[in-house]
Amino acid sequence: MTEADWWATSYPDKLLNWLFYTAQASERKFRLFSLACCRQVGDLLADSAFPQLLVLMEVLADDPVDAAKIERLRRAGRDNLYSVSSAHRTPKWHARNAALCGTGALWEGRGWQSRPAYWEYVYQNSEGGWLLGPFPHVVSEAVFCAHPRSEQAEALAHQLRVIRDLFGPLPFRDITVPQAWLTSDVLALARGIYDEHAFERMPILADALQEAGCDNDDILDHCRHEPFFVGGDAPKHRSAASGHVRGCWVIDLLLRRPWRSARPHPRR
Repeated sequence: MTEADWWATSYPDKLLNWLFYTAQASERKFRLFSLACCRQVGDLLADSAFPQLLVLMEVLADDPVDAAKIERLRRAGRDNLYSVSSAHRTPKWHARNAALCGTGALWEGRGWQSRPAYWEYVYQNSEGGWLLGPFPHVVSEAVFCAHPRSEQAEALAHQLRVIRDLFGPLPFRDITVPQAWLTSDVLALARGIYDEHAFERMPILADALQEAGCDNDDILDHCRHEPFFVGGDAPKHRSAASGHVRGCWVIDLLLRRPWRSARPHPRR
């Protein structure tokens, strides 16, 4: 895939499979993609343990070594996850499956098993077809199926915007951040934006970076532009309100969080 293909494609699954099998993106980035997707269908899961599952996705992304906390959250969220009948593959059923796959947990008859990103899942979609792929691909499909047909095009467009916000141009070009740019103001802003989901501060971060000597147009433009929600309703979750999601490539770059996996995924 070329960088031109990356920005031009209209299919999230094409980008996800390339990121997984070829670019070897990190499990953390895929967790955060799943989190952003599942928030799209949060209204379908208001009567379940969905909030705990969202917390679990964030824990798996940023603190995967806290096994006790992970198990406590998974136990709180899993009990009623499949309380909705699967007979007709309803939107709620697909939404709950998205949350399930996003936590990397899978029911195998003997109990709930934790699955890392490099495991592949088999999933039956609303048309009765079967999909085999890494869990972010399955989350993408499940969230797509949870939307009514009239909203599915925008659901796909949102997923594309999330993927590009998470990775930017990094799979194609190395962008280095000199230590001189990482002033106390820049780091405080970056950490605050990440920890508090305060992406409305991104333009302020751009100003601080420029004052520190940053002249990289990719970084400055990404901080100042809001490409996500042009027209339509404003997003319900405030972390997406300014057009960025947790794991935004600029914030991760400043905080030295790698986008590529330290361990290889299987290749097809």
